[in-house]
Amino acid sequence: MHKRPAADSTAKTAARSRGPATKASATKASATKAKPRAPFSARADLAVPARRPNQAEIAYQRLKAAIVTLVIAPNTPLNEAMICDELGLGRTPVHQACHRLALEGLVQIVPRKGMLVPPLSMDDFLDLVGARRINEPACTALAAERMTDDEIRTLAAIVTDSRRLPRDDLGALIALDQRFHEAIALGSRNRVLAGFVTNLNDRSARFWALSLSNEAHRAETIDEHERIVTALKRRDADRAAQAMRDHIDSFSRTFTQLA
Repeated sequence: MHKRPAADSTAKTAARSRGPATKASATKASATKAKPRAPFSARADLAVPARRPNQAEIAYQRLKAAIVTLVIAPNTPLNEAMICDELGLGRTPVHQACHRLALEGLVQIVPRKGMLVPPLSMDDFLDLVGARRINEPACTALAAERMTDDEIRTLAAIVTDSRRLPRDDLGALIALDQRFHEAIALGSRNRVLAGFVTNLNDRSARFWALSLSNEAHRAETIDEHERIVTALKRRDADRAAQAMRDHIDSFSRTFTQLA
């Protein structure tokens, strides 16, 4: 059966959710245009789900991309009605996306005040680095023993793609960085540990956006990823764990210098 393109389907779904145009809705739309708009047009999607995404997934991916790449700055208030208007989606999927992001620590729900993009604090940064330094090397050591050759080749391809990116494509670089770390987490074959490490990396992504904006650190990060892949290819669990630990320490030093 011939399938319609996802973008066409999404547009029609969004149109149905808005219903027929009426005088009241036209007035509401006119009023909405006067509100400040979130800069989603400057976003870079961080991930592309393998299956066709539903509206809640679309809202989640676009909001996450804008928050993680700092297009929506820390301490920015979020309004569901404004987000619905910007994305052309209904209130329910946007509400679901915001709560999902809140669970990941990327949105803060303030009682009786609404939602806020959390500030970037040094205390949060140090907590995240400390947690990553304990868990991610252990995850990488397991991956050295359990990843398939094809999975390691996929990691190597991510490193190659990272080197080919234009210097100003920060969103795409963060996307590849997250894919790299997520692939290693999944390669550990420990679902609990992988889930924990993935959540830590999601929470760290906004700090990555700042450190990776430094061109020298960007090149350093890609080289560190390559050293991790080399250790994984050799099935050297100790060296892989140390390479990941060095990678986290490098990130910590760079961010501390930039902060």
